[in-house]
Amino acid sequence: MKKTFFLINSLIILVLVLSACNLPGTKGDSGVDIQTSVAQTVNAINYQTQIVPPAATSTEIPTEIPVATEVIPTEPVLSTATNTVVPSATTQPTLTKQPTATLVPTTAITIVPSVTAAPVPCNRADFLGDVTIPDGTSITAGNQFVKTWRLKNSGSCTWGAGYSLAFHSGTSMNGAASTALAATVAPGQTIDVSVTLQAPSTDGTYTGYWMLKNASGGFFGIGVNGDKAFWVKIVVGTTASVTTTAVSGKCSLVSQSPALYDSFPANASFDTRWKVKNTSGSTWSSASVDIKYVSGTKWFEGSTTSYDLPSDVADGGTYELILDSIAPATAGTYTMTWGIYSGSTSLCTLTSIIKVK
Repeated sequence: MKKTFFLINSLIILVLVLSACNLPGTKGDSGVDIQTSVAQTVNAINYQTQIVPPAATSTEIPTEIPVATEVIPTEPVLSTATNTVVPSATTQPTLTKQPTATLVPTTAITIVPSVTAAPVPCNRADFLGDVTIPDGTSITAGNQFVKTWRLKNSGSCTWGAGYSLAFHSGTSMNGAASTALAATVAPGQTIDVSVTLQAPSTDGTYTGYWMLKNASGGFFGIGVNGDKAFWVKIVVGTTASVTTTAVSGKCSLVSQSPALYDSFPANASFDTRWKVKNTSGSTWSSASVDIKYVSGTKWFEGSTTSYDLPSDVADGGTYELILDSIAPATAGTYTMTWGIYSGSTSLCTLTSIIKVK
């Protein structure tokens, strides 16, 4: 071991001598003689080797003594970041429940172009139904019958003085050229208009077209523009009784008095009668069925225009309406219509036509 340390020291000395020989000068930057420095280093190594020989039995490597490091205090760095408040570990932030948003459905807006309404004609009618003699009714040749239409004033003018029912075209069936309306009819009101006709003497199907006339003599009728006629259509050739069956077909006329177009002196007293048969298929109840004045000249006595049915009338049974009457004071032809109703439903329509001399 001693020999080994000697060899190592010799090598170190040799390296130092060679390094010194290669230097350009004999003195270092600090002015100390390099050779002298080397000699001192060699002596120091030999001295350490002689004084501190390694223990024969030791295998431990000497612990390196740590070099003390000077701690240079640094100035604190001021952070420019915004301080963040951290909630306490035991304190939970209060959560406020936000109200639930209610979704309001949107409504699509449809833009409808404006439509200019067509002006309502002054004179126009709506056809509501055939009160008597429905289309295709069979009439015995030469027999008289009364045709009645139910019309509504759908114009903007009142049908007053000078307005009439008038024949327009087709087969007149001996009907009057015109017949004055029996009452004033305001817009929205209805009226039954009647004309007495006679079946032709030859078998066949016949149609007569009728319209209304205004005070100036101008024709008007039904349809959007009030320029269409309404009609009566009969079949001649099969024996049949003339009836005043209601629009609903729920009754039939058995007899009536006076006969159509009977003549009376002015202010004469008489009874107006209709005997009808219930063909509705159910009982006419006295609790719900009424007899009402509908239109025409009021030649009956008194002011009552509505009566309760006096007793029930079974299906197939008959009822007779009797009115005390006085003929009008002025000569002319007059029409009067009454009806049997269940509520607003017409069960039967009864028409009488007389002449005053």
